[in-house]
Formats: sequence, C-alpha cells, structure tokens
Amino acid sequence: MPKDASWLNMVEIEIGNMNQWCLNRRMEDRGFLISELAAWKSQQNQEKATINWMFNVDGARTKLTGHMTS
Repeated sequence: MPKDASWLNMVEIEIGNMNQWCLNRRMEDRGFLISELAAWKSQQNQEKATINWMFNVDGARTKLTGHMTS
C-alpha cells in the first residue's frame, strides 16, 4: 500500500484526460467505447505523456493555507 496519495493524484489526472479526450460524448456500444479507449491509450503511450507537477508539498501547503485564511 502506498504511503502517500501522489499515485492517486496521477490516476485522477489521467481519468480527467481520458474523459475529455474520449468520454465526452455518447458511445454507440461497448465495442466503440473499447476502441476509443484503446486509441486514447495508444496516443498517450506514443506521446510518452507525463505529468508536470506545478509545485511541491511545501508550495501546496502554502497555497492551501492562503486560501483557507482569505
């Protein structure tokens, strides 16, 4: 079991990307859904897609603390 939630953040980001790219419309049937997801996965792998973290834990705490006090 992971000791932090960073892996979960990556999963949530990928699911969001997948939703925008191929799940933002009605799917005709299960076969079409599977082919759309396979195309998305292939494109992600071909592009060697990565996640670019915008700040570290300390930066996130500072930002969140600022939002909570304002």
